[in-house]
Amino acid sequence: MRKKTENTESNIRHRSTFAILFYINRTKIRKDGTCQLLCKVSIDAEWEQIGTKVSVNPSIWNPEKGCANGRSENAVIVNRAIDGLTKEITGHYDRIKKQSGVHHGGVGKECRNGYRSKAAYPVGAVQGA
Repeated sequence: MRKKTENTESNIRHRSTFAILFYINRTKIRKDGTCQLLCKVSIDAEWEQIGTKVSVNPSIWNPEKGCANGRSENAVIVNRAIDGLTKEITGHYDRIKKQSGVHHGGVGKECRNGYRSKAAYPVGAVQGA
């Protein structure tokens, strides 16, 4: 027979949701026919939009997968940028979560600000906007 545990503040844990979504802004097509790649970081009910300085040809963008299709130069640059951003943002989120011990409301902005201050990628392909 199991013991019934009481719901006290000490044994209730807050479950945090964390997601990264990449998308392109099709409403603002540049003169060269490309669109800007944008990143949305969601933590619980909060979200922050991060602009990247990466342009994507809309014909190769796959919205279901959140990446570029094919092996063209543009697709390779975009997919490498997405991989780098995902690793950077996830790592920063994990560091903040470990340091604070508990999730708190400002983590979304801290992730965004930390990403912007530490953004360094090979060839300078992506930087916080």
